[in-house]
Amino acid sequence: MSQTSPAEPQALPSPLVLGIFKAVKALLISAVTVLVPVLAATLAAQSDGGSLGAFTLGLSLMLLGHGSHLYIAAGPLNGSFAFLPLGLTAIFYAIALWQAYRGASALDLVDPERRRGIFRDAGVRDAAIFAGSFTAVYIIGMLMISAFARTPDYQGVFATVLFSGLVAGAVCASGGVAFAMRPIRALDTLPHPYAAGLRGSLRAIIFLLGAACLGTLILLAVAAPKIYGLQTQLAPGMVGGVVLTLLQLVWLPVLVLWVLTVGIGGQLSLGQGNTVSLAASEPGVLPAFPILGALPGPAVYPGWVSLLLLVPFACVLWGARGTVIATAELDWAQRGKAYATFVGSLLIGLLILLATSRISLGEGRLHGVGPLLGSVAGPILLGSLLALGIAVIVWGTPLLEWLREQKAKTVAKIEKVEGETEKGAKN
Repeated sequence: MSQTSPAEPQALPSPLVLGIFKAVKALLISAVTVLVPVLAATLAAQSDGGSLGAFTLGLSLMLLGHGSHLYIAAGPLNGSFAFLPLGLTAIFYAIALWQAYRGASALDLVDPERRRGIFRDAGVRDAAIFAGSFTAVYIIGMLMISAFARTPDYQGVFATVLFSGLVAGAVCASGGVAFAMRPIRALDTLPHPYAAGLRGSLRAIIFLLGAACLGTLILLAVAAPKIYGLQTQLAPGMVGGVVLTLLQLVWLPVLVLWVLTVGIGGQLSLGQGNTVSLAASEPGVLPAFPILGALPGPAVYPGWVSLLLLVPFACVLWGARGTVIATAELDWAQRGKAYATFVGSLLIGLLILLATSRISLGEGRLHGVGPLLGSVAGPILLGSLLALGIAVIVWGTPLLEWLREQKAKTVAKIEKVEGETEKGAKN
C-alpha cells in the first residue's frame, strides 16, 4: 500500500529577479501609456517629424512626468524646461506602485502564523533585495529612456533623470512592500503624540485639496466659454483634440495647486512681474493652452475677497481639532509634541506639495512660473498657529463644558422665574 507524501511548500520566487521583472514591466506600461496617444496625434496631424519624432517626444514626456528636466538647445524656450504634469505623474507612480505591490505580495513577506506585520524568516532580507533591485532597474531604465529621447534640439538633464528615477523607484518599491504588509498602519508605529499630529495635518491637507478642487471647478465653469473659444481657435482636429484634452486633464492637478496657493493667501507667479493673489491679478501674456483661460484677467479685487481665506482656515482648524481631541488625555508636554508635529508637518507638506506645481520654461520671462513659496510659508504658519490656538482653547480646555454648565444654569433660572411668575399670576 503506497503512502502519499505531504505536499512540499511551494518555493518563493527570487526577490532579485522579481524586482527586475516588475520594474521593467512598470516602465514598459508607462511608456506605452504615453507613446500611443502621441503617435496617434502625430500620424493624424501628418507631422514632419514622423514616427521617430513622435517616439522621442513621447519618451521626453515620460521624463517630464517623472520629474526630470529637459535642456532645450533651440527655439524660443532656450534653456532648462521643467514641467511636472501631475496627472501624468500620478499615472506613472500608480503603475509602478501596483507592480511593486504585486511583486512584494508574491514574496509572502508576512509571517503566516502571526499576520500582524511581523516578517517571516528572511522576509526583511527579501524585501530589501526586492526594493533594491526594483529601484536600481528603474534608475537604469530612466537613463536608457533619456538616451533614446536625446535629440539635437533637446535632451534630458542627467542629474535630474538620475534623481527622478531614484525617487520614483524607491518610493514605489517601499510603498509596494508597505501595502503588501497591509496589517501594519504606518502611523501606528509612531509614538501617539507624533501620530496624532501627523493625522491632523494629513486631514487638513486633504480638506484643503478638496476646497481647492471645488474652487477650480468654479473657475472652469465660469471660464468655460473662453476655454472653448481657445480650443476652437487652435483647430486641433479630432485626434489632436482628444490628445489636447488629455494633456489638459493631466495638467489639471497643477491648476488645483495654483488655486490652493492663492486661496491660502500666497502669490502665484505667471512670469517676471506677473502675479495673481487675492489682492490683485496681473497674469500677463500666457501660452495658448486652453485651460489657462480659467485664470483671472487683470483686476484689482475689493477687500472683502480676503474673506475667502476663511475657507482654508476652516480646513486647517478641522485638522487641528482632531489633533487636540486625540491628545486631550495627555500631559501638556506630550500635547506640545503633537502640536509641534501638526504645525511642522502641515507647513513642510504643503510647501513640498506646492513646489511640485512650479514650472520653468526656458531662461526668459517664463523661467519661474507657479507658487512663490516665500509668500506661502508665512500664511501657512500663521494660519496653522491661529487654528491650533483656537482648537486648544475650545476643545483642549474645559471651556465648552463650562459654557454648557452656564447655559444649563441660565435656562434653569429662566424656568424658575417663569414658574414663579405663573404661580403669582394664578394667586
